[in-house]
Amino acid sequence: MNRLKNYAVILASGKGNRYKNPVPKQFEKIAGKTILEHTIEIFENSDKIDNIIIVITPEYEEFVKKKY
Repeated sequence: MNRLKNYAVILASGKGNRYKNPVPKQFEKIAGKTILEHTIEIFENSDKIDNIIIVITPEYEEFVKKKY
């Protein structure tokens, strides 16, 4: 019997207007990694997640593709 796949959807499309920083907070580094990197890593290390979908704003698409 085929098992249903589990997808993690990471919502990282914020622009950080309230954060008042030129870089959205998902790209800020904490302990050497961006918040987005920490989030992706958690899902990559989970045996319950089959695929990860990252939702980003179009203006950061190339940045995310190069980095992740």
